[in-house]
Amino acid sequence: MVVVSVDLRNPHHLNRGIYDVTDVAALIGQPRSRVERWISEDAVHGRPEFDAHFSFLDLISLLTVAELRSREVTEKRIAAGRSYLTQTLRTPWPFAHERLATVGRQFFAAVDADAEWVDVGLGGQLAFDQMIESELRLIEYGDDELAARWCPAKEVVIDPAIQAGTPCVTGSRVSTALIFELAEDGESLERVADDYQLEVTQVRAAIEFEKSLTKTP
Repeated sequence: MVVVSVDLRNPHHLNRGIYDVTDVAALIGQPRSRVERWISEDAVHGRPEFDAHFSFLDLISLLTVAELRSREVTEKRIAAGRSYLTQTLRTPWPFAHERLATVGRQFFAAVDADAEWVDVGLGGQLAFDQMIESELRLIEYGDDELAARWCPAKEVVIDPAIQAGTPCVTGSRVSTALIFELAEDGESLERVADDYQLEVTQVRAAIEFEKSLTKTP
C-alpha cells in the first residue's frame, strides 16, 4: 500500500509526487535493499533536495533502471549511461526523458564504462525495443519531454498532479489504497463503486494492484 504524505505548504512537493524508498521499492517491484544500492552507486539521479524522499521523476528513473537490469545491463554500465545521457539530453533525469527511446540505443553500445558510445549492432537495439514495449510505453510525457504520468496497471495511474502522486483509479482522484482498505473492511465492490462513482471493474483492478504491491520480492 502506497499513501503519499505531502506538506502542501512546501512548493517543492507540489505536482512532483513524493515517495520514500519503501514506496519506490513496492511500486517498481524491487527489494528495498536493491533500490538503496542503485541509489548509492549512482545508477540514477542523486537524491532530491528533501532528504530521504524521491520525486515522481526519481521514481520513473528507478523504474527504468529496474527494467535495464532485467535486460541484464550491468549496474556499472547503467551508471555510465546515466552520465552520458545526462549530457546528451541535458537533464538530471535522463531515464525519465521521452527521447530516451531514441537516444537510448547508444546506451547499449558502450563496451565498458570508459568506451566510446557507438552503435554496436542489432542486439542492443532489440534489447531496448523490448524495454520500450514492456515499460516505457506505459509512461506519458509532458511538454518538457519528462515523464508526467505512469500507468503501472490497468485502471491505475500515478500522476504527481493528482493526490501528490498516490496511485489512483484512472480518471478519478480515488486512491487505490482507499479502495483496498474499504474492501478489506468488508464493503462490497458494488457499494464501493457506487459511493465513488466508479465501475466495478475499476474497483477490482484497484484491489488487484494493491495486492500486487504486497508481493514485492
